[in-house]
Amino acid sequence: MGRKLLALSKLIAQLLIASVLSGCHSDSIENHYVLAEKLWRLKKYNAALSEFERVLQKDPDGPFGERALYQAGMTHLFVKEYREAADKLRQFIQRSKHEQAVWEAEHRLGDIYYQYMADYQQAFAHYSLMLEKGDVDSEVLFRLARSAFFLGRFHDSKHYLFLLQDVPVMKEKALLEKAHVLFVEATRDSQRIEGGGIGFEQVVKAYQMAGSAQDAQIVYDARFGEASSYEALGRLDQAIATLMLLSPDSLVKKRIERIRERMAHKKQRMNGPDHER
Repeated sequence: MGRKLLALSKLIAQLLIASVLSGCHSDSIENHYVLAEKLWRLKKYNAALSEFERVLQKDPDGPFGERALYQAGMTHLFVKEYREAADKLRQFIQRSKHEQAVWEAEHRLGDIYYQYMADYQQAFAHYSLMLEKGDVDSEVLFRLARSAFFLGRFHDSKHYLFLLQDVPVMKEKALLEKAHVLFVEATRDSQRIEGGGIGFEQVVKAYQMAGSAQDAQIVYDARFGEASSYEALGRLDQAIATLMLLSPDSLVKKRIERIRERMAHKKQRMNGPDHER
């Protein structure tokens, strides 16, 4: 926990102690907050949310209300009520003056948009705002790139991936994602521009570069992408040879089988009646 968030928690603890010493009545803000925390620990999440809401109503601008707002957001997230969680965390971010707590809430809100809701429009907008505020986190850049990719904003995606190539812990992932972007662009160009499939030559090189990674999963995905690129170029033997470099799991076997079927159909067409005449 960051120092500023810790300071907020200490302040609440001090207020709780003061309320006990002063003999607070049963309907006090402090009692509702303590009860909410107790209900949460007992896994009575709906009841806890009700108590957090009572704290918010009684102390909308105070430290208890601020903390209750954050805890309500995290509780909604915990029970997979993502829209409600996002709403509470947005309110907290707008209201709180505690930088560390806001930083944490912004990252949790990003998780909701990107990871849990797969709302890449919201994720892209949210992470763009974080970047404008100076939160240049490598994971934020990566998620910006991925969100842009899913939105078809390939230029933006490549821009953020380029920035990540100088970040050692993200370089391998960035190279793979860049190859994915190039693959989609080449596929699009091959469908609308005659001879556009030539772009797959560059995609092959991109996947080969990504395939030099230390991470086994990245190597696996890069080999698959390279094989798909060879398929797009009609170089089916090379596609199979690339897949043969991988451990022969069920996915690899099915892909090789599919390519061999394609090769058989191609050979059959070439050796058909018209060809014989």
